[in-house]
Order: sequence, then structure tokens, then C-alpha cells
Amino acid sequence: MADPAYIVDGVLTDGEAWVGIATTTVSGTSTATITFTSPDDGSSTDWSQFMDLILVSYAAGEAVGGTNSSYAQFNTDTASNYPYQWFYADGASATAASGTTNLMYIDASPGTASPQPWGCSVFTMFDINSGKYKSAFSQFAGDRDGAGMVGIYAATWESQAAINRIDINCGFDYLPGSTFSLFGVLPRMVA
Repeated sequence: MADPAYIVDGVLTDGEAWVGIATTTVSGTSTATITFTSPDDGSSTDWSQFMDLILVSYAAGEAVGGTNSSYAQFNTDTASNYPYQWFYADGASATAASGTTNLMYIDASPGTASPQPWGCSVFTMFDINSGKYKSAFSQFAGDRDGAGMVGIYAATWESQAAINRIDINCGFDYLPGSTFSLFGVLPRMVA
């Protein structure tokens, strides 16, 4: 197997490289779930080599008049073991909440427009291969019928297992054009 571009003669040349793993864009008809899975094959996109994962999304769902939130679950775990805290605001009011649920929110863009307003987010998952609970942090913004909405969401997945699968849902189908790009962050190995 040839070395990936960020490794020269067996030496990592970029100390904090983001490596593109995969991009999924909904095309044709809408879809309910976006899934990313580690190939577990020793390739340059095998998740076992990464310290963190970062998901960048730009998406909209078919929901109208309600909350259209993207959320993630790891390794098909749907149990209520994702404690969280979040804060969001729309220019008129602000909301903070905490609790435990069966998912990790990535973004929220409620509205009444048809189609549902678009939202974007950067969702970072830390220490994905460690033997400890996994922490994640999302920063998001959305249109919300022109009023705007921004927020931050922090959560922990109460599992010591390595993350090897991410399922992303919104409760409604994602509209065509919704795009999700997953990146791996290599551990810092050079000065």
C-alpha cells in the first residue's frame, strides 16, 4: 500500500492534518439517514488512525412548521446515554438546556417555510479511539425563516468503545442537495 499524500517516506509531514474521509450529498430523492462507517482495512481512511473526527454539514429536511434537527448516534447505540448541554438563540430569545437523551444533536433549524430552512454545522468528536467516554461539540447556524438561529451543543457518549459508525438523522428526510463531509484529524506527531 502506498503512503497517503500527508506521509513522506514514512514520516507525517503535517502535524495537525485533516484527512478527507468521505462526502455524501443527497441527490434525486430525499433520504432519512446518512451513515458513515470505518472501513477497518488499514487504509488512509481507516478511523483507527485518527484522534478526532469532524463532520461538516449543510442540510435541510422536509419538515415544515416544526423542529428540523440533525442528530447523530454512534455504533447504532440508541440507549439514553448521551448527556448534553446546549445553548441557542434566534435574535429574539435564547434557550439553554441540559439532560440525557438517546442521541447527539448536530444542528437545529426550526421554521415554517416550505421547504424547511437550511442549516450548517461543524460537529467535532474527540478521542474517538480512546478507552474513555467520548465527548463531542457542535457549532451550528440556520436560516429559521430569515430570523436566523445559532447555537452550540456539547455532549458525551457514555461508552468506552471506539467510534466506528455514525448515523445521522433529522427525524424527517433530508432534501436533495444536503451535504455531509467527514474528516479525520491525525494525532500530532511532529514538532
